Amino acid sequence: MKKNIEETINSYISKDYKPWHMPGHKRKKVFGSYLDELFLYDFTEVPGLDDYHHPENGMITRSQLEASVQYKTFLTRYLFNGSTSGILAALYASASYIKDKYPDKKYTALVARNCHTSVYNTLSLLQINPIYIYPSKDKDTGIYKGVTKEDFTRALDEAKKSDFIPLFAILTSPTYEGVFSDIKNISKLCYDIPLIVDEAHGAHLPFLSEKKLRENSAIYSLSDVVIQSLHKTLPSLTQTAIIHIPKESKIKEELKPYLIRYLSVFQSTSPSYIFMQVIEKCIAWCCDNRDKFISYYDLIDDFRFNMSLNNFKNFHLFTPDEDFDRSRLVIISDDMSINGEMIAKTLSQEFNIVVEMSADRYVTLVSSVMDSADDLHYLYESLIKLDDLLSREKTDVKKIPGSDLLLSTVDGAFYLKDCIGKTVDRYIYVYPPGIPIVAPGEEITKKHFDEITEMLMIGKKIYQN
Repeated sequence: MKKNIEETINSYISKDYKPWHMPGHKRKKVFGSYLDELFLYDFTEVPGLDDYHHPENGMITRSQLEASVQYKTFLTRYLFNGSTSGILAALYASASYIKDKYPDKKYTALVARNCHTSVYNTLSLLQINPIYIYPSKDKDTGIYKGVTKEDFTRALDEAKKSDFIPLFAILTSPTYEGVFSDIKNISKLCYDIPLIVDEAHGAHLPFLSEKKLRENSAIYSLSDVVIQSLHKTLPSLTQTAIIHIPKESKIKEELKPYLIRYLSVFQSTSPSYIFMQVIEKCIAWCCDNRDKFISYYDLIDDFRFNMSLNNFKNFHLFTPDEDFDRSRLVIISDDMSINGEMIAKTLSQEFNIVVEMSADRYVTLVSSVMDSADDLHYLYESLIKLDDLLSREKTDVKKIPGSDLLLSTVDGAFYLKDCIGKTVDRYIYVYPPGIPIVAPGEEITKKHFDEITEMLMIGKKIYQN
C-alpha cells in the first residue's frame, strides 16, 4: 500500500510554505521535547493536502481508496475520533436509511446486551427503546458467549410480534474476551435490516493468514458496517480507528450516502493529520508484514501450550468451547478467595505487568503482533511466580454491602440494598469494559445485586448515566 498522505505531506514540507493559518504552533519548536517533532507534521486543510469532509481526489481520497482495496471492501473511511464516532455514525446512518424507507412506523433496534457503552449512548440520543439480544454466559465466570442465530431469532421475533421495524442490529464480535458471534448466519436473517458489527477488538483479523480466523472478521461475513479500533490490537495511536462497508453488504449502495453524511456529523471538522498519517502507515505496515502475524500466532500457540502443561493451582487460561481469538489472554481464578483485582494488583506490583481489565473472577490481557517471544516468556514465568505468591496470600472473601451506593430508578434514588425489584432509568456499568450490568427498563434482580456487590468488593467504581 502506498503512503499517499505521508508522501504528500513530506513534499509539502519541503516547499517551505509559511503558515499564516491554523494550527497555532505554526510547525515550530515550542516545548523542547518530542512533541515539537509532531508539530512539524500537524496540518489543517490547506490547498494541496485534501479535505477529509470534502475530498477532491487528493491524498486522503487516494489513501482511503487504496485501503479499501487492501481490505477488499466496498467503502473504507478513516476515523480520528475513535471507534465511538464510527458507532455513532453507523447507527445514525442506519436509522435514517430505515426511517426514509419505512416512514411513520414504530421503530426499535436489536442490540446485543454486551455492546459497548457508546451504543447505549447512541440509543439515548436516538430516543429508541431497544430489544436486547441476550447471548448466554459462561456459568462460572459470567463471560458472555457469542451471539448465536437462535439468540438473534428470539429478538427478531419479538420485534415482529410487536409490529416494530428494527432500525439496525448491532453486535460486538469479537468480545472483550475474544469470543466470536455467528455473524454469517445472523446476517442471513437480517434482510434489509442494517447489521452493524463493533469489531473494535478485531482490527488484526484481516491480516491473518489463518483462513478460519481471518474469515471471522465481520468484513467477510455479510455484515453491512464494520468498525475497528486500530489502536487496540495493531501498531497505531490511541483514538485511531477505521470503518468499512463490506462488498457483500446487500444495502451498500443505499447506505453509503447516509454513512458519509453522519461521518461528517460525528467527526471533528478539524481532522488530525497526525492520526490520518498513522492510520495509513499502520495499514501499510500490516499489509507489508503479514509474515509477522504468522510468527505472532505461533508464539501465542506456544504460550497456550506451555500454560496447559503447567498445573497452576490458583488460575487457568480461558479457552472457550466456541470460536474465539486465541490471541486474547484471559486468566481466570480457580479459588473464590482470589479475585481479578488481586491478580491484577500482584502482577503490577511484583512483575510490572499491567493488565487491560480486571473483573470479579478474571483479568484480561491484550496481546498484539508487537509482542515478542521475550515478552510472552516473561509473562509465562511471571504467572508461575504469581501462582506461588497467591497461594500464600489467600484470604477469606468479605462482601461489601454497598450501603452508601445510591442508584437511580424510575421511582427515585435508592441505596443498593433497597433496589432489588426496582426498574432503573439509567445504565449501571463498570469501565472497562463499559458493558451495562443493568440497562434502562430492566429490573435490578438479586443476580444484579450480587454482581454489583462483587464489583464493589474488588474495588471497582460503579457508574450510572
